[in-house]
Amino acid sequence: MILQLMLVVGLSVLPFASTFAVLLSPKHECFAMTSTPTTEDFDVSSKKRRSYVASSIIILLPWQFEGDVYAKETVESITDIKRIASYISKEVDPLFLSNVIKSNNNFLYRGLSSEQSKATKVGRRFAAAIILKDEPFDLLDASTYESNEAAAYFQSLEEELTTLKPSNSHIGTTCPKEAAKWGHAASIWPLGEKGVEFAWLADGGTFWPISDGTSNTKKRTIISSSSSAKQNHIKGKELSDALQGDAWDIMFRADNGFLAVPIELDEELRAYLMKMQ
Repeated sequence: MILQLMLVVGLSVLPFASTFAVLLSPKHECFAMTSTPTTEDFDVSSKKRRSYVASSIIILLPWQFEGDVYAKETVESITDIKRIASYISKEVDPLFLSNVIKSNNNFLYRGLSSEQSKATKVGRRFAAAIILKDEPFDLLDASTYESNEAAAYFQSLEEELTTLKPSNSHIGTTCPKEAAKWGHAASIWPLGEKGVEFAWLADGGTFWPISDGTSNTKKRTIISSSSSAKQNHIKGKELSDALQGDAWDIMFRADNGFLAVPIELDEELRAYLMKMQ
C-alpha cells in the first residue's frame, strides 16, 4: 500500500491599521528591564504545566482519514515587530488594551512551553509572536501545581464563578520572572471582543499557592472584569490596577485564543505601539 501524506502549513499575517497608543513605562519591581528570564534561569521542576506539540506542520496518515482524526495545533507567527504592534492594535480585545494603556503600559505574562518557545525563534533570536488558539485548560488538573489541594481550590472556583471559570481559563502574571518559572516568559494578548474575561484577587497575589502559606481560601475575594460587561468602577479595583500589581496572578478567558510575544520584544513593542497613536 502506498502511503499518502498531507502537509498543512500554517502561515500568518497581514499588516493591519492601528488606533491605539501605549506609553513607555518601567517594569515591575519583581523584574529588572535589563535582564530577560528564561527557563534556564529558574528551577521549573517544582511546577508542571500540561504540554502539547505546537507545530506548523500537520502530518495525516491514510488510516486517519477514515474514523477519528485529530490534528495538532497550527501555530501562526508574526516576525515583524511593526506588524506585531499593528496586529495587537486591531485584533486584541480593546478593553484589555485600554487597561494596559491605563496601567502605564504594564503587560500580562505567561510561560511558554518548549515547543511554543521554539516557534517564537527566528534563527537564534526570540523574535516572533505566535497565535495560540487551542491551549489546554489545566487548572483543574492536580498535576499542574502537583497538589490535590490546588485542584480542589480551583474546583471550588468552578462553582463560585459564572462565565469565567478554571475550566475555560488560564492564569497569567504581572511579573515576567514568575512567568519564567513555567517556561519562556511572553506577554499575553487576548484576541477578539467576545469571550474575553479576567479575574484576580482583591488583595493581590497568587491564586495558588496561598500567599500566607495556609490553605485558608474562604476569606479571599475575587474581582472579575469582562469585555462584555461594564468595568468594575470601585476605586482601585479595575483591571488596570491589577496589571500594576507586583507579581499578581490574573486569570483570563480568551475564547478566540491569544497572541504571545516573547519578553525579548517588550521594549520594541512598547516603542512601536507608542508611535501608532
